[in-house]
Amino acid sequence: AVYEEVLAAYQHMETLADSYKTSYDIQVEQLDVLRIIAANTGLYGSFDGGGIAEKTGPYLVHKDERVLRPGESSGDVYITVNVSGATDPEATGKAVQREVARYMKYGEGRRIIQEVAVRH
Repeated sequence: AVYEEVLAAYQHMETLADSYKTSYDIQVEQLDVLRIIAANTGLYGSFDGGGIAEKTGPYLVHKDERVLRPGESSGDVYITVNVSGATDPEATGKAVQREVARYMKYGEGRRIIQEVAVRH
């Protein structure tokens, strides 16, 4: 009987303590729980640097990030490339393609793409 009384008193005190929590405290606790869930459910990561999901599963998506379906576009992008002095058009085309892809995935190009995506 003493154990039940002590347990009931403890639960009552815990309820009172919970009622004094701020919404910030509650959000911090919820975030901690979500971090534990994420650590234990095998999130496949996030795309801070952009990219393509290699497999189906849960990913961490940040505020203002846009997730598109395959074939879906967040807007048209037009790029003009002027090349002079190239002797091998195929090799030049592949080199330009690599550089444009690198530019759009990292650094300044990525920042520009993110800004455009947020506005759409």
